Amino acid sequence: MGPARRRQPPQRPSHQRPRKSGTEIDILVNNAGFSIFSPIETMQEQEIRAEMESMYFGPLRLTQAVLPYMRQRRYGVIVNMSSGASLEARDSMGAYAGAKAALDGTLYPSTPECLSSSNLQSMHRLDQSPS
Repeated sequence: MGPARRRQPPQRPSHQRPRKSGTEIDILVNNAGFSIFSPIETMQEQEIRAEMESMYFGPLRLTQAVLPYMRQRRYGVIVNMSSGASLEARDSMGAYAGAKAALDGTLYPSTPECLSSSNLQSMHRLDQSPS
């Protein structure tokens, strides 16, 4: 297998790009979270999608939006707030745990790749799950 090729990020519509307002984004804190306490079999699909949108797709989109600009400036800090539920969920927090675990699984392993040859920092904080 040959060397891995770097894929160029897709061009985003202008409303999804950080604005050129003269100020730069130095720190991104992904701290979204909420939980519908319910067994997974009683949850509606839209409830599960809402949790995934808030705790997975939202932080992922924000990271994708700011990371190219941070790389270009060779400076930035990204903080991802996680949860102990991503490792060991309670019986009524399946969707919450899935969303947090998905974000951990997507962003945490890519940290060295994102930070290589730049002055970017990433912090991964694991908090206790809500009681």
